[in-house]
Formats: sequence, C-alpha cells, structure tokens
Amino acid sequence: MTNAAPLTANELDALLRFYADVGADEALGDEPIDRFATKNERPRQRSLKAKTAQAAPPATPAVPKSAVIPDQGVAESAGRLAAQAANLDQLREVLAGFDGCNLKATSRHLAFEGGDRQADLMIVGGAATRDDDARGSPFSGPDGVLLKNMMAAIGLDSQTQTYQALCVPWAPPGGGPPTPIHLSILKPFVMRQIELAAPRHLLIMGNIAAKHLVDPKQMILRLRGQKFDVSFGQWNGSALVMHEPSYLRDQPSAKRATWHDLLALKKQLTLS
Repeated sequence: MTNAAPLTANELDALLRFYADVGADEALGDEPIDRFATKNERPRQRSLKAKTAQAAPPATPAVPKSAVIPDQGVAESAGRLAAQAANLDQLREVLAGFDGCNLKATSRHLAFEGGDRQADLMIVGGAATRDDDARGSPFSGPDGVLLKNMMAAIGLDSQTQTYQALCVPWAPPGGGPPTPIHLSILKPFVMRQIELAAPRHLLIMGNIAAKHLVDPKQMILRLRGQKFDVSFGQWNGSALVMHEPSYLRDQPSAKRATWHDLLALKKQLTLS
C-alpha cells in the first residue's frame, strides 16, 4: 500500500470544515495518533515526540470549559441577559461582556451591527468573517461590497436603508463555520436584537442563518426565495430567505436566482 499524498491547503481546509459541520470539535485523546502507521512505527513516533516535548513552544492557555461546552446554566444565563436588555445599546454592552462563548477569546472585535438601526429592512447573516472581525461590523470587506451592489440594484443604500446583524457576531477561527454549540449559546442575543430593532421587513441571508432562524431541517437551496412567518419575542412578521454574499462570490451561477429574490424583496418593500 502506497503512502497517501500530503493534503493541499484547500483539501485541509475542506476537511476541517467537514469536521466542524458534523460537530467533531474535540480530539478523542490527548495526543494525535497516526492510524496509517504500522504497529511497530507507533511506539517510535511517541518516543520521538516525548524526546522533543521540552523544545516545543508553550501551549495556548485553555479557554474555561464552560465557554466550550455550555451546560444548562450557561444557556439560561444567555437568555436571561438578552431579555434584560431594554434597548440595542444595552444589548451590545451585555453581549460584549458575555463570556459564555469561547469565540470571544479568539476574536478582535464584536461584529454586533451595521447600517442604520432605524431602517425598515433588517438583514441577518450567519457568522462573522475575518473582515467583520477586523472592522467590528457585519458584511465587511468583499461581502460588504457585494451586499452594497445587491441593495443598490433595487434602489437601496446598504448603509442608510438597511440594518445588519449576525447570528454569531464573533468570527470562528480559520474562517470556518460556527458549531451548533456556538449557535445555541448566541441565539437569544440575535433574537432579542431583532425584537428590539423591530424592523418592518426581515431578510435572512445564508444557510447558517436560515437553518438557525427559519427551519433547521432544510438547506438554503430549499428555503431561498420564500417568505416565512417568524416570531422573535414580541416581534412577529415575515422573513425572506436569500443567498449570502460569500456564497454568491463562490458560486456566481447562483446570482441569477438571487436576482429574482431581490426583485421579490423590492416588490415586498414597495407594497408595504
């Protein structure tokens, strides 16, 4: 049996994304094991590792366990804190001080909101990107440019006529997707943000946000282009689901369907 070729950077990235999608975010042991090595090779590898252990750089301090695997107390705390916020400023302050999600420890900024709070249209995306993390605002960088162009195509200014938020306002390491744990912890905050913003229209962008806020059993390809009745606290209304800018940059062929979705959004905004 020949040795497998080393993974390319893209292949490794795809593999890590797969592990995150299935929730495999912890190693089963303290040390990785090369399961392709023969039985005679494994003791030698462990021996070599033991000899060089002292020369290895110090490990990054571990994040408290409660921030990684939430118990019932962490989940209840998130819901209680979100409910206590009387306005968006208070909600932002509460979220900035919340230590129940380990993504905060590896992020530079909280990407809490963008655009105008008073806008009729609120856009909710999935997780913060590296650009969002650097700027501290949703839909930054290339995603923000594309969103601006999409809104401009139907006569809207993305900065003054939309209010933007994210289900996960801290960027997952490596640009990967958030885990179900992250989404579960942070859901009370984004629900309260929608409730406090009280938009006339809600646009859910991307697979993560659509599954999280509309229908966890369906993928974006089945949900996009449709309106759904949703309720977040005291806010009740309809939400239109659409592809997010990052998906459209990776899959340009989806822009045709998204154009029809934009026209549906424009009609909805015009009629109400």
